[in-house]
Amino acid sequence: MTVTKGTHALSRRKSSPSFKMCSSAALVRLTFSAIIVFVVVGMLRMHSIVVLQNLEGESNSSGGDNKSSSVSKISKRSIMNDFIHNPTLEGQALVSERMEAENAALAWATAINEAEKMLQEAASKNDPSHQHTSSEHIHDSWKAECLIPTQEKTEELVHRLVSEHSTKPVQSSSIYDNAKKFVDPLVPLPILNVGMPKLGSTSLFYYFNCKGLNATHWNLNVTEFEGLCMRDAARVNLPPLATCAPHTHAITQMDVAFPMGSAYGQGRVPNAFQTTEKRDDCFFPQLSLLEAIHNESPNATLILTFRPMADWTKSILNWYSMLERLQQCHLPNLPRGTPAFLEKNHTSELEETMTRFFCSHVLHVRNFVAKYPSHNLIELDLYDPRTPILLDQLFPSSPTVDDITNIGSNASCWDQYKGGVKGHSGNRTRMRERRAKRAKIEKQKQLRQQRQSK
Repeated sequence: MTVTKGTHALSRRKSSPSFKMCSSAALVRLTFSAIIVFVVVGMLRMHSIVVLQNLEGESNSSGGDNKSSSVSKISKRSIMNDFIHNPTLEGQALVSERMEAENAALAWATAINEAEKMLQEAASKNDPSHQHTSSEHIHDSWKAECLIPTQEKTEELVHRLVSEHSTKPVQSSSIYDNAKKFVDPLVPLPILNVGMPKLGSTSLFYYFNCKGLNATHWNLNVTEFEGLCMRDAARVNLPPLATCAPHTHAITQMDVAFPMGSAYGQGRVPNAFQTTEKRDDCFFPQLSLLEAIHNESPNATLILTFRPMADWTKSILNWYSMLERLQQCHLPNLPRGTPAFLEKNHTSELEETMTRFFCSHVLHVRNFVAKYPSHNLIELDLYDPRTPILLDQLFPSSPTVDDITNIGSNASCWDQYKGGVKGHSGNRTRMRERRAKRAKIEKQKQLRQQRQSK
């Protein structure tokens, strides 16, 4: 009897209007949730397909050969298939990292292919009547566009900026240094030298310091190597510039070339600059971190310097085993073991290898700026008398009394350092004296610590 009554009561509740309304609402909520999940998953899949199509479009327009393009397509399709089947946050992060690496590899493959074609075309235009040997290839390819700065474009940029600046009040980027020197850059900060070592980086450092900007150069005006700090910051998804150079206006040399097996500064320099043979401390941010730099500082100003390839090759050949260290660094278009010959009697082979490497680097930077036109690219010829004029127009300042006394009222800050161009070694001697003094102080400190420990 009790069971019968309970059954009748349950039947009455199910048939009541309130129970039916609650059941209908729950069903609607469940259906709506299922629709949302379905739509989100569908959007993620559609997004991945669109990204894949865009990447394939980039591959088709990259200018690379058919083989590299087809391999790139296969790799990108594999990446996006992983994304389609794993549309989670972890999966998206993993796919994003793989896509960035793939895009970086594709950008370098494009630059390398373009460089090879450009050098071959330049050589054939000079003398199309016969095949060139390797040495002839180098001597005839000096007119290749990747080996010559587009200084005309730089002049056009300067004229446009000067015209715009003349009608504007002083910007918030204006800077006073400790000596009350005033500098009002016409280009956004920071300024990054994306050229190679032994291409005027020290001249740029002294120039910007003379102008009153907070400039750094390798181990000058820093407490540790900025390039290695930027490498490590990028590895853990930290902004490289804000992490490693938060108050720097101009980084004039950020690359470090101490590969595995190459030690530096043991017992001679502060510990922060010492490297060991069991650590790979070879890293060039201008080759590997352009995308990360853009993501952090989309308006950073880039400087690219040029000099004749024969001079550059000779300079790195005679500078503290730099060429031997570059040979072991495994850089883009300069894999480990390249160049194969390091002797001075193989200058033609050395120059050919370094020319190809430099040409691909220049095209890689130019392609990057074409992709992200928010960056100003300033290309300068170290030997061109127009270079200091262009720089002074881009970085106008009122010199201090000391500047006028040292270099003359009509001279440019570019004349502060001539060691690498015209043989004037006064500033270089003072720099070496400061390094020796710093090393001596560090050694005395270590000896005191050893005596105290005993």
